[in-house]
Amino acid sequence: LFGIPGIGRELVHAVKVVDLPVVVGMVLVTGFFVVLANALADVLYALADRRVVLS
Repeated sequence: LFGIPGIGRELVHAVKVVDLPVVVGMVLVTGFFVVLANALADVLYALADRRVVLS
């Protein structure tokens, strides 16, 4: 997410000028991608190792 040009710089700038809606939005989007990546990793791990059962 922060590899997109300007996203990290925009977050740092928003924190410096206390632009709370931008900071909250960035944290929400980042958190969403972290949860999505963890869920995807769990599913892929279950597919790769048949001993693991998704419940």
